[in-house]
Amino acid sequence: MSLGRMGEDAACAFLEQRGHTVLERNCRKGHLEIDLVTLDTGGIHFVEVKSRVAPVSARPEENVTRTKQDRIARAALR
Repeated sequence: MSLGRMGEDAACAFLEQRGHTVLERNCRKGHLEIDLVTLDTGGIHFVEVKSRVAPVSARPEENVTRTKQDRIARAALR
């Protein structure tokens, strides 16, 4: 199993334990992709999963650039 797949599995388990329902994985909208789409009482969430091997020097939010955020938003609107 690939590191990316293991990371997505772990993210799904983490979110499900916190009340999320996973609606879709690897949601493709043309050339755009959203790793996870989940639903909880707060609404629909579009999740980017970044899997890394230790030691990791960057915080998770530093790994999702503004460009990547814009792509996720465009995919969510389709």
